[in-house]
Amino acid sequence: MSRIACPYCCTIQTFPDGQVCKNCNETVPENYLTAARVNSPFYMAVVGMSSHGKTTLIHSLINTIDHLGKISRGAFLTALDDHTATELKLIRQRISKREANNATTLRPKGVYLQTPMVLSLKSFMTDNRHTLVIYDIAGEAFSDRAEIQQYAEPLKLAHTIWFIVSQHDLTHANSEYSTLADLFNIYVTGMERAGANPRGRNLHLVYTKADKITNQLPNEVLEYIRNDPYSNLAGQSPRDLKDKQFNETSYVAELNTNSEHLLEYTRYDVDSGIAFINMAEDYEMALSFSVNTALGGDHTPNRSQIEYESLRVLDPLIWALQDNVGLRPGRNGQTSEIVLILDTGYNSKRKIYEQKLPSHFFTALSQHGDVKTYYIGTMAPMIQSGIEPSNAAPDNETQPYIGMILDQLREGTQVVVLTCQRIGDLLDFHTSEWHQRLSIITFDQRPYEVQRNDPWPRSVDFDVSKTPASQVEKIIKRLFEKTHG
Repeated sequence: MSRIACPYCCTIQTFPDGQVCKNCNETVPENYLTAARVNSPFYMAVVGMSSHGKTTLIHSLINTIDHLGKISRGAFLTALDDHTATELKLIRQRISKREANNATTLRPKGVYLQTPMVLSLKSFMTDNRHTLVIYDIAGEAFSDRAEIQQYAEPLKLAHTIWFIVSQHDLTHANSEYSTLADLFNIYVTGMERAGANPRGRNLHLVYTKADKITNQLPNEVLEYIRNDPYSNLAGQSPRDLKDKQFNETSYVAELNTNSEHLLEYTRYDVDSGIAFINMAEDYEMALSFSVNTALGGDHTPNRSQIEYESLRVLDPLIWALQDNVGLRPGRNGQTSEIVLILDTGYNSKRKIYEQKLPSHFFTALSQHGDVKTYYIGTMAPMIQSGIEPSNAAPDNETQPYIGMILDQLREGTQVVVLTCQRIGDLLDFHTSEWHQRLSIITFDQRPYEVQRNDPWPRSVDFDVSKTPASQVEKIIKRLFEKTHG
């Protein structure tokens, strides 16, 4: 059975008792669990200082997503729990009345329950449904290193972090944390103190309130903002947009180019920008950038009404969804997706799980790309992409077949199988291009044979008498040198 994270307390489990979370005792919606067993949800944390525009961006994004059907055939957004349904209703009411947003408040110390937005987005960038779990973390958490530890659970769970920064507000802040490097240091320190590993995440920096820094941004970026084909999507008619249907490939190409311009802007024109970039690279993060203005103008306390004439608010969402639809290239020549398949047979407990091989292989493979883990013979991942699998042996054995997993993978995906038994359908793939991308780790002290005297070309015997960590690292290094060599 797939292991799924409770969206409220972030505990990963199989939900053995139906819909009730074993940790926080909250009832998790059945439609969320059903969706999560088919495709791993996207867990996103929105972080940044107070008043930098996090909540406004989310509300403007929701307002835009509500109208995606105008540019993406069949697209629509739905709430997957009661809290989100209520929140969507409030967002739509505020926007219709042009009311300002309320700031996100800190949750009381000791309160376990998270209140993320749990959403389903259909037919955007793919024919499938995206399950989105978005955590809007109060900006005040970043004023105190101890406070941010309250939010370690969603920060640990989220593979994509939206790092929201108003460069104008940052340079005018009355705070000891007034640079990008300061904010990044608080974020990674909070995660590390809570035992969460910040390495290997997708960190997407969003420059908000772009209208306030037009004198700073490169001309190419300003032109990109002005030429948003979907500005004020809510106010445009489907007829006006019939010739502006969303094209994933061309839009993502422009998105990448704009990100490169913003990288250069951050490196050369933002205070501590180069230190921020260097620190993110040191943590092996996939760093990307976007820019937007979520409102038609700045909001002040003296203005009772505001306009939601947003520009480029879709970009952070598209960055988050790229991996799932195969549009993002590998990082620095790395593989963009890797699948780890774990045996569940009788002998696997001693040879695989007691040796903590799931976490050792996950760590080594993560140096080469984003890792998704499956139990052998299952259709759905045991856990969402990018999150370390459990070393606990599964309760139930599953059939030793891999075809149902391989058939759903994108072209170019690398696969590593840890098995203590024969793979029943491996012969079906013996004369295919999987010879180049499928590696089998065995424990039989002999080459893995598909049939008598016919070994699988990428098979390695694991010696359980040696130290697991160093041996795993050498095996993966050798396999990937063979792949790219």
